[in-house]
Amino acid sequence: MENKKVYIETLGCQMNKSDAERMYGMLEHIGYTQTDEPKEADMLIINTCSIRQLSEDKAYSQIGVWGKWKGVNVNEKGTRVYNPYPKIVFAGCVAQQAGEKLFRRAPYVDLVLGTQRLYELPNLVKRIEAGERVVSIEEKPYEESEIQINRVNFCTYCIVPYTRGRERSRKPELIIAEVKKALSEGFKEITLLGQNVDSYGKDLPEGQNLSWLLRQINAIEGKFRIRFVTNYPTDITDEVIDTVIELDKVCEYFHIPMQSGDDYILKKMNRRYDYATYKKICDHIRSRVKDVTRNRRTV
Repeated sequence: MENKKVYIETLGCQMNKSDAERMYGMLEHIGYTQTDEPKEADMLIINTCSIRQLSEDKAYSQIGVWGKWKGVNVNEKGTRVYNPYPKIVFAGCVAQQAGEKLFRRAPYVDLVLGTQRLYELPNLVKRIEAGERVVSIEEKPYEESEIQINRVNFCTYCIVPYTRGRERSRKPELIIAEVKKALSEGFKEITLLGQNVDSYGKDLPEGQNLSWLLRQINAIEGKFRIRFVTNYPTDITDEVIDTVIELDKVCEYFHIPMQSGDDYILKKMNRRYDYATYKKICDHIRSRVKDVTRNRRTV
């Protein structure tokens, strides 16, 4: 096939949106171009979120619609056989949980792709193009750093550590290369994204932490802005605050979600702070960083 097109429907958090951008980039290298029209696509990808049941239900509903587009033939044995195109990929956190069971629920799906096998996508696509149906949900990361941070925030209510695995840092050279590529394409704002961005570097050589990475990116030539999200309140260090103050391209912006204002609820959530601690951290940042950004969901 020539001039292949791919459409990605993304549900959920900023991490999923980031993953979608990576998938588009990887698929471009094997001949796929992005389309905003699902019915034009040779491959349809649903990038799922399992935080809310509504989002999970929406994902299954969407692939049900796509499955009808493939159509069904009946072979000489009387077995229902789905047409090979469009290829349907079920990715993201729901895929990580469902695994092979998803084939029984949605027999028209060609690939079940877990969150930690993202970088295997080009090879897996070649396999499904050859007629295979593939499940790839192994917990070991495919390409990125295999060293995992021993401590991870296991909040009582949060499924993220189970669907995306324990915290681990991407290789800095890969991040810097992506930043340079984005800048060369005309982007003017770079956001470093992590479930707990403050933990960056704890599995890397000493000294390579979030502040160090911000300095490396700030040193890249060009006029652009830098942000980073999401912060875990008690992990914000004075070093990070000093870095925000000192670097000209880093925005005076701290994204610190407030899960609850009630100490009992925070404890039940297994958050490592109470209301007084959260307020103290916010007050400290305000006292240090002039005109720090504040909105309903940030300090």
